[in-house]
Amino acid sequence: MHLAYKADQSANGSTVVLAAGQALLIELAENPTTGYRWVMQPCSGLRLDENTFAPGGAGIGAGGIRQLKLSATATGAHRLTLIQRQEWEPLSKFISRFDLTVLAS
Repeated sequence: MHLAYKADQSANGSTVVLAAGQALLIELAENPTTGYRWVMQPCSGLRLDENTFAPGGAGIGAGGIRQLKLSATATGAHRLTLIQRQEWEPLSKFISRFDLTVLAS
């Protein structure tokens, strides 16, 4: 799958276009030792292909970058929402939100 677009926090609220066979990579700062992790909300039309974490340093408790690679499974406009939250807390208890509109052709 060919990487078509790479997004970070600065892309929050924007729109991207993906053609068939293209992938979207989202990179967001995260410190999983705090329990707060980026979680993708259900979204028909988009598939999460990879979900990895790249540490930003060797120190204990160091933050890093959450990397989410997605691809479109259907054409049309799809609203992608990621929230940063502790999994044991209610959905309403998130500390950050990332929204992106994906236009798939």
